[in-house]
Amino acid sequence: MGQITFRYVRTLSMTMCVTPLLVLILLNEHRCHSCVSR
Repeated sequence: MGQITFRYVRTLSMTMCVTPLLVLILLNEHRCHSCVSR
């Protein structure tokens, strides 16, 4: 049971680290597209 909890926590922490990066990348792409369309 401890191993499953450790794996879950590690996955959760990785998700918390990766999600903001993905959001920043998506925002940058959206900004680029809006700049190009003008």
